[in-house]
Order: sequence, then structure tokens, then C-alpha cells
Amino acid sequence: MKTLGEKLRIERKWCGMSIEYVALHLNSSRSCIVNWEANNTLPNIFQLAKILSLYDITFEELIEGTEMEIN
Repeated sequence: MKTLGEKLRIERKWCGMSIEYVALHLNSSRSCIVNWEANNTLPNIFQLAKILSLYDITFEELIEGTEMEIN
């Protein structure tokens, strides 16, 4: 199973988007996107909604096959 960060990276690359492009369109920083994809932090619900829209995927598509860790 993949982590949420791995799924975010896979979806971003599938869409052909750079980290910089995503950061610009989410009004976020490059380091924020890097941290999400490295599983250091998680996007909040508002950021996640923007990500889903940008990647043109549903929440179910994103979390399918995702291993969720609760700390």
C-alpha cells in the first residue's frame, strides 16, 4: 500500500505538474508540497479540496489503496 504522500506525488506527476506549478495554483509554498509528498505533514481539508480539483480526482480515487497512519 502507498502512503498519502506517495499518492499525492503520483497524482501530481500523472498530471504532468511540477511542485512549483502546484504550489503556485494552491497559493502555497514549494516546501509545503514537498512535505506533504514526503509524509512529513498533511494538507488541511481546504488544501485537500484544492488538490482534488487541481488533479481532477475524487477523494475516493486519492485514498484508494492508501495506508493511513494515525500518530
